[in-house]
Order: sequence, then structure tokens, then C-alpha cells
Amino acid sequence: STLFPYTTLFRSDFSRCPILTDEAAKAISEKLPTNLRQLHLQFSCCENLTDEAPRAISKYMPKQLEQLHLNFAGSKNLTGSALKAISKTMPTDLQQLHLSFSGCPNLTDEALKAISRTMPKDLQQLNLSFSDCPNLTDEALKAISETMPKDLQQLNLSFSDCLNLTDEAPQAISE
Repeated sequence: STLFPYTTLFRSDFSRCPILTDEAAKAISEKLPTNLRQLHLQFSCCENLTDEAPRAISKYMPKQLEQLHLNFAGSKNLTGSALKAISKTMPTDLQQLHLSFSGCPNLTDEALKAISRTMPKDLQQLNLSFSDCPNLTDEALKAISETMPKDLQQLNLSFSDCLNLTDEAPQAISE
């Protein structure tokens, strides 16, 4: 059975729950209503989460989502596999995409390239927060800028404390 089958908006915040595991994300994801339009999940600073949590969310992600907000900031065990899983099931009708993976030191350019390759064409709002991800380079921002939807209305990029970014990163975004 699904969680509140007629719900079109689902928000949950489990930030700073240090003993929460991947099973929590899996339990929520398995019960998401198929008609869901807005999904907001906060798992920031959940130290025990691994790539299995975002994989579970992506596995059960409703196809007709219009808004997707995922916050895994400070979940230090996550790798690029987490974002690659999300990219594989990115809803095509998505209007708003908010991803926060700041403070996830194992993320690489390949993870952001995967997201950029599947970015919905009609996306209106894009919010990417990847501050304090030391392995990200200019290549990640180049990939994002090359695939950015043409009719994007709002763009918020946060890459502070990404120590390998050079002058080429802001140049790529501004072109």
C-alpha cells in the first residue's frame, strides 16, 4: 500500500539523525504515491547513509514529478553512484530540480556529468549545491553549462570551497 495515495506533495526532514540508515530512505521511497507531483526529502548530516539511500529513492521515484528536492548535504559516505542513480530515473516533466550534496567529499565530476546528461529540457528552476566537494573540477560546471535548459528561469549554483575550481568554472557558466 502507498503512503497517503492521493497526496501530490510529500515533504520529510530527517536532517541530523545520526543513527538513521538507508532503510529509512527505502521505507519512505517504497510507499510514495505514483501520482506524486512534488517530492522534498531532507537527509542532511545523516552520517550512516550510503549510496543505497539515493538509489532507493530513484528506484521508486514517481514518473510524473514536477518538483524534486533532495538534500543529502554532509552525508559523507555518498559517492558519485548516488547521483548517477538519480540521473537514470530523472522525471522528464520535471520543472524544479534542487540537489544539495554539499560536504560530500567523494563526489566527482562524473556524478555531475550524469545529472547534466539527463537534465529535463523544460526545467524552469535549477538549484545545485555542491559546496565543499573537493574532487569537483571545472569539468563538472562545463558539463552543467553545456546542457542547461534554454528556458531556465531560475538558477542557483553553490560551489564554495570546491578547491579545484579555477577561473574556467565561472566562465563556463556565463557563456
